Amino acid sequence: MNKNLQLIVSLTLGILLGSFGFYWFSKQTPTAVATPAATNKQLSTTTSLSVTPKDSPEAPDLAVNQTYVATINNKKVEVPITNVQAQGNTTSASPTSATPYTATVQQEVDITPLVNLMVPRWELGVGLGRHEGDTYIPVSVQRNYTATKAVQMELHIDPRNQKVTGVELQHKWRF
Repeated sequence: MNKNLQLIVSLTLGILLGSFGFYWFSKQTPTAVATPAATNKQLSTTTSLSVTPKDSPEAPDLAVNQTYVATINNKKVEVPITNVQAQGNTTSASPTSATPYTATVQQEVDITPLVNLMVPRWELGVGLGRHEGDTYIPVSVQRNYTATKAVQMELHIDPRNQKVTGVELQHKWRF
């Protein structure tokens, strides 16, 4: 088998292996992907309702305040929400039917489980590299053990004889 054909076959096998690994890891249950702290946690909401007397008849009958929060790296963060005015008239239908009270609904939605699902735990990689005139196929496996830290192992495979010619072990920090 000539050198170019070996290179093409090796690269194709690497891509197929990476695709199979991606398919296998993506078929895992969501609890296997989530971090251990959130494995049994579902989305949760906290809602409160208060009724207060209006300051003026033009004050709205209903005010809804909604916030989205998540715990990321043990810090509570809040999604910024811009104030949006309702379309049309915000006052009561008629001054005679207007209530003298304003109802305020405050709702907080904890989206931590969704955020945890966005951080992959495992990553596979395959590619093509050259070093000092020699061609090699890097095959890597990465384990993300937090949202900002990972460990990666990479094997360099010689396409001529399909033997490992180099190894890398890396620790990664995201910032």
